[in-house]
Amino acid sequence: MKLKVPAGTQSGTVFKVRGKGMPSVNHNSTRGDILARLVDSVPQKLTSDQRRKLEEFAELFELLGFDVRTCASPFAAQAMVLADKSIRVVVTDYRMAGLDGGAMVRALREQLPQDHPVRFIILTGLGAGFRPDDLCDVPVLAKPFELDLLLSHVRAGLASA
Repeated sequence: MKLKVPAGTQSGTVFKVRGKGMPSVNHNSTRGDILARLVDSVPQKLTSDQRRKLEEFAELFELLGFDVRTCASPFAAQAMVLADKSIRVVVTDYRMAGLDGGAMVRALREQLPQDHPVRFIILTGLGAGFRPDDLCDVPVLAKPFELDLLLSHVRAGLASA
C-alpha cells in the first residue's frame, strides 16, 4: 500500500487509511483502519561545506546589521517563521531534503496570517532559467550568485514586507 503525503505536511501528522487495517474478528468482510504518523526523517546535520557557507552568509548579514536566524531543515524553518512575526524575509535553497524550497514557500503562504507579511527568496543550482510557475513573484537566484544581488533582494523584501 502507498500513501501520498502532500508537500508541506508537518512531522507528527496522522493519516487515517479506512478499511485497510486488520480484518474484523466478528465480520470477515470488514477491515479496520490504519493510522500512520509521519515522522520527520530530514537530516538535522548539514555537510561541513553547507554549514560553512551558511555561517559565512549569516556572519556577513549580521555585520551589515541584519537579524539573522538559521535552520538546518525546512521543517524547522517553517515552524520558526510561523512562530515569529518579526521574520519578514526568508532566504531558502530550492533543493532540500524532505521539502523543497518551493513547497516550503507555498505551505507558509497558506499558513501565515494576513498580519504577518513575509517575502521569500529562493536560491538554486538548477540554472538561471529555473523558476517554479506558481512562484513568479519570488526572486530566484541561480548559484553561484553575486552577494550584492542577494543583498539587494533582501533589502527590497524588507522594504515591501
